[in-house]
This record gives sequence, C-alpha cells and structure tokens, in this order.
Amino acid sequence: MPVIIDGTSGITTPAVDTTTAITAADGGTGLTSAGTAGNVLTSNGTTWTSAAAASGQLQTQLFTAPGTWTKPASCTQVRVTVVGGGGGGSFPALSQNAKGGEGGAAQAIVPVSAPVSITVGAGGAGVASGTGASGSTSSFGPAVSCTGGGGGTAPATVGTPGSGTVSVGTTIRNAYGLTIGTVFSGVNNPGVNGPTASAFSTTSIYTAGSGGSGSQAPAGATTGGGGIGGAVLVEFIG
Repeated sequence: MPVIIDGTSGITTPAVDTTTAITAADGGTGLTSAGTAGNVLTSNGTTWTSAAAASGQLQTQLFTAPGTWTKPASCTQVRVTVVGGGGGGSFPALSQNAKGGEGGAAQAIVPVSAPVSITVGAGGAGVASGTGASGSTSSFGPAVSCTGGGGGTAPATVGTPGSGTVSVGTTIRNAYGLTIGTVFSGVNNPGVNGPTASAFSTTSIYTAGSGGSGSQAPAGATTGGGGIGGAVLVEFIG
C-alpha cells in the first residue's frame, strides 16, 4: 500500500478496506469471506465458490447372501461382478460320475441412482443318481443377472454352465462359466463338500459358483458334491 509523507503529520498510511471484495479481474476471488470451515475454494471458470471437499475412496462390498446395496450420495455408477450358483454333481458309481455346471458370470459398469436389491443364487444339491439340482440365479437389481449352473447327469454328462446378462450399463465381461471367477479366490472343483450345497464365503477354499463334484464327497460316499453358492461384488467411489 502507498505511504504518505506530508511534511506535517509525519508518515501516514491510508485506511485499509477489508470489507469490499477484490474482483477476479484484479487478482481476487470476488468473495468477502473464506466460506465454511472444512470447505475448499473451487471455480467453474467464471466464479469462485466455497464447496465441501469431494469424497474419493474406493470401496467394495461383497454379498454372499441376498441383501440391499445402499448408494452413497456422491456415487453415480458402480462396477459389479455377479456369479450364479453352481450346479450339483451326481455320483451313482465310480464310472458314472458327473460334475455340476458352473454358475454364469458377468461384470459391468452400471449407473445407479437409488438403493439396489441384491439376489445371491444358492448352489444345487448333489445326488446319488440321476441329475443334480441346478444352481440359482444371482443378480444386481435388473441391471445384471447370472443364471446358475445345471446339475450333472449320470453317467458322465457335465451340467450346463450358467450364463450372464447385462441389461443396464456397459459390459466389461459377459460369459458362461467362471471365466471371471478369479475375482473370488479359491479352487474350482469342490470334491469334499458333501451332497449339501455350500454358500460361498471369503474363508472357503472353493470359488463362488463352482459346480459340485461328480466324485465321492466325502471319500467313500456315493453321492455327488453340492454346488457352491454365487456372489455379488460391488465396487464404487464414495
């Protein structure tokens, strides 16, 4: 600021105006205050505003049972991986065993504007003869749906793999079988889980949607293995 020397009063300085906003043209923001505590100063190219800092952490939510995914306020889209339940195996005799089919799988980027209902398909039960039970369908609302694998039919007819359908959003991967099943770690051939289907879990040694084994389960039994349940993985910024 300028310094005034008038020869009588000595050195004086003019009063400083602390109430008038400095315009952007003069190197200011046009604001008379810094805004709300915790906010950041942002510009749209024309004006400056005080706004809350944007969130930005990647979050994941794994569903191994039916439920509802709740959308954060700032979230507009999600990446979803859906796997259907695996089919049950059949084991009437050592030479006539048949493995269950694998659950269908699909992965997509899906726009979201509200909570989404999640369905997680169960695995199919194993049988001692005939055809094992089919796995059930998993879905992320109406956007992504994956059917379960078919049951194995003795003698030696492997169950039909499920399929994935993306009805809303952008498909990343859409295929039958567990071609993207590596998202859920584990082995893809349950042989000792018994005839009862098992739900997938993060501590399971089996991959979500695995078809039930067409071998003895457990060793010495004469019943095919049950399939492993599906899962839905939701990834989002929020």
